[in-house]
Amino acid sequence: MAEERKKSGCLKTVLVLIASIIGFVLFLGVAAMIVFALRSGDEPLDDGGDIDYELTEQAPPEDREPSETEAPPAEEAIVSAFRWKFVDSRARTRTCDLTLKILKRDVADAMARLEEIGETSVEDLGVDPALARANQTAYQRALWREIFRRVRLFEDERFEKIARNFERLFRRDNLAPPDRVRYLFTFVQNIRYQRPGGTFDLLPPTATLARRFGDCDTKSILLLILYEKLRLVPCELLWSHRYAHVMLGVAAPASGDFLRYKGGRYFFLETTYPGWEIGELPPDVNDPSAWRVVDLDP
Repeated sequence: MAEERKKSGCLKTVLVLIASIIGFVLFLGVAAMIVFALRSGDEPLDDGGDIDYELTEQAPPEDREPSETEAPPAEEAIVSAFRWKFVDSRARTRTCDLTLKILKRDVADAMARLEEIGETSVEDLGVDPALARANQTAYQRALWREIFRRVRLFEDERFEKIARNFERLFRRDNLAPPDRVRYLFTFVQNIRYQRPGGTFDLLPPTATLARRFGDCDTKSILLLILYEKLRLVPCELLWSHRYAHVMLGVAAPASGDFLRYKGGRYFFLETTYPGWEIGELPPDVNDPSAWRVVDLDP
């Protein structure tokens, strides 16, 4: 009987000990929850914590804002490479390598615009048809003035970027203003001479750069636009009905043949072939009285 009481007392002691341990664990759990609740009310959530979020599916390309769409593919361009030589103001021979990228879209637009001009009536060009009977030279001059003026006007905006590229090139190579003038006219002179055919036997300057050929009027307009955009030298287009030829007149320091216009002297500059200097008239077109200024201003 005493032995049974002894075993019963031991069992009670064990049960009490287990109950105490369980109670202590429960106490610690409750205390931890209270502490966590107090801390979570005072401190922000850790960004690195396990936080639920909603994943939004990416919108299809047609529903995205323009800023979210992929960059458009690069436009197709024509790469034109040129190489020529010129003698600078210090009598040094320079070899020039120039590569231009002309957008095919710009060439197509320029050619389409030229076709539009060809389909425009003489009256809509602002030329009086009666002038053809009264004075053929005056009529042709007025007609070509309108054609050249419209070609130049349409090309004006495209050459903004081209001119900036030339300006960077000149700064990089530290070219003085006289050498910049020479660089450009020797560049244009060395573009291959070829008559383009078509309604006006004319190419827009953009197409001349892309196709690397042109004739007298195309190359003269090209050089005029480059000089004007870069503000290098005052210039005017010179035209001869007798010679059926176009040249550029430049108000640059020079000697030789020139035309007087608006108080200035515009020296002849042959753009068709290499080798001609400012003020030199080729022998087959050398009568200055046969030449007229074609003012392209509105």
